[in-house]
Amino acid sequence: MRWAMRVFGTLNIVASLLSLCYFAGMIQMHLGRWPGNLTSRDWIVFYAIGSASTSMVVCGAYLGVRLIRGNPNATWQTGVLFLMEILWEWTDVYTTWLNVPASKRTIAVAFWGIADSAIEAQVLSGYAVLGLVAALVLSAIQQHRRQAST
Repeated sequence: MRWAMRVFGTLNIVASLLSLCYFAGMIQMHLGRWPGNLTSRDWIVFYAIGSASTSMVVCGAYLGVRLIRGNPNATWQTGVLFLMEILWEWTDVYTTWLNVPASKRTIAVAFWGIADSAIEAQVLSGYAVLGLVAALVLSAIQQHRRQAST
């Protein structure tokens, strides 16, 4: 069981690093070539989305370290984090792609969408879904072992 937690933790760290590299690459690719006429409000939204998205990815790496160390609570916390990432991405797509006025669509999709790239990489690659399933399975096994030992 401990080896599974270590593998899962290592995968979380690797996925987090790759997601952060993807986010940095997206910013570098678009640096100086932002779409539309950006206002200070657009930049505030960009920074808010980018900060939240980056924080969740960094938290995934932190939970990966806790999994490698064998902390049993990190398993269900990782599952909650992946669920939050999936819901975040769904909400972001709904609010910035599907439910925005046509006049803001370019900024919402092409600018604010870049801010969400860190989580987008994990969700669209399927890692968040697989990680959620793995966290649920590991948590169920841990719970079963606790009940069996008492």
